[in-house]
Amino acid sequence: MNLRNCSLILLLIAGLAPLLTPVAQAGETGTLVVTVQNEPLAGETTDQEVALAGATIRLSTRSDMTSGDFGLRTATTNENGKAVFFHLPPADYWIEAALDGFETRSWKVDVHAGLTRRVSVGLKIPIVECNLGRPWDLRGSLDPGIGPKVTVVRFGDHR
Repeated sequence: MNLRNCSLILLLIAGLAPLLTPVAQAGETGTLVVTVQNEPLAGETTDQEVALAGATIRLSTRSDMTSGDFGLRTATTNENGKAVFFHLPPADYWIEAALDGFETRSWKVDVHAGLTRRVSVGLKIPIVECNLGRPWDLRGSLDPGIGPKVTVVRFGDHR
């Protein structure tokens, strides 16, 4: 094979490569903005939702959060409780939000080319049962400056 034939083959391969890769071009992608905030406990009323900074957001096209068609993407929420994913190829994605001291939540969302999708999720403090079989919970107020304050409710005599 001569040099001219090799050059033609390389040009042909280079020209076909973009057609064979699953990564979409910038104009063919969407953006996803995730906002994470506290979710009031059952029976609790509040006028104020507190943004949760430091939550880990994972994004995949697979529900088991393994690397899907476009990989596994991860971000951390900022001080406003927001995480942004740019240049997402159009698809159905699974989102997982996690923060220490809160229940992890996951849900499905669709992303479309040329659009910004905004989703909001509330994370809540888990309800725990004590070894007496009587329900109790870790009630607390969220203080954006310090983090969650927790008060433990105890039953019986604990000396």
